[in-house]
Amino acid sequence: MIRRLVSSGAMLDYVDASSLLYRLQLGADVKEDLKSRWPCVWNAAKPHLNDRILVFNQLHFLMACLGVGASTDQLLAMPTSDVSGKVEDDGWPADQQLAASQVGLPVMKAMVAHSEGRFGDAAEQLAAVRYDVLRIGGSDAQRDVFDLLLLDSAMRSDRHNHLAEALLAERSIARPKSPMLQTMAETFSRRRGPAS
Repeated sequence: MIRRLVSSGAMLDYVDASSLLYRLQLGADVKEDLKSRWPCVWNAAKPHLNDRILVFNQLHFLMACLGVGASTDQLLAMPTSDVSGKVEDDGWPADQQLAASQVGLPVMKAMVAHSEGRFGDAAEQLAAVRYDVLRIGGSDAQRDVFDLLLLDSAMRSDRHNHLAEALLAERSIARPKSPMLQTMAETFSRRRGPAS
């Protein structure tokens, strides 16, 4: 399925393939079979790394980059804003510049922190922009991967148990029959150990 998605050449299919693989990694021990699927997604992404059309797409390029262990430097070259909110112009469309600097870059840094095992840092960076992620584009369902990333980061962090509990409770109200949520809750409970 992954190969079919990336071979279509459609950006939406590429984004779906990246998101699917990334979601499967969250809350789970990554199996070699899953790791072996990233190169075809990465190869489809490489020609588009400098497109800078949508922050949403760049975040999905980063998923593939992290999936194969490639350098993230090129993708992390996002615009920055000064205290007044003025953003440097580095090729991003005007409507994406603020979203890139204020939301995209923190989410990217959180993704890198998560991939490096700095789960507490990732949780803090994502929590700070959690309610602004809608500015990057995509549908609620498409952006849900970033909510899952926040949940997984909080669950794996040794300093964010309360945040993880709150996110699990919130998600269980919205998705009471989710098998993935049940698995994540059980994993968190095992990691945390018996309640004191």
